[in-house]
Amino acid sequence: MLGRSYRVRKEDFKDVLARGRFLHCPFVMVRFLNQNRKQSRLAVVVPKSVSKSAVVRNKVKRRIWGVLEAAYPSLLTSCDIIFFAKKGSERARAAELKEMVLTLLAKANLFSNGESEEKVRTFSSERSAENKEYFFISKRSE
Repeated sequence: MLGRSYRVRKEDFKDVLARGRFLHCPFVMVRFLNQNRKQSRLAVVVPKSVSKSAVVRNKVKRRIWGVLEAAYPSLLTSCDIIFFAKKGSERARAAELKEMVLTLLAKANLFSNGESEEKVRTFSSERSAENKEYFFISKRSE
């Protein structure tokens, strides 16, 4: 897991939820907001609606954090990003969660140096035939 300086603080959650944009897919939703900071900050939320068992929720959280740790060096700076696991994510395979998280990051244009198309192509090439377009983006009216 990334250190504390790389995680979204509690007081900044409301700001991201109120003013941020969001994308979602069947197992994961992401909310993000560009901030004036030196580095991007991340958070992962797995609510009790996913599973009553803390062991299962922590397993989902560890899988998502693993993907985010690997992708962090290529993310844009100065962005607060919060991932919310949805019901059904506890039954998803690790490869499916990885693909969805990276695809959400790419669709939100959160990769630096134009790596978004390459990341999506790399991690979803074997599943492209069976994948449907599940991703939606929305912007809050200001």
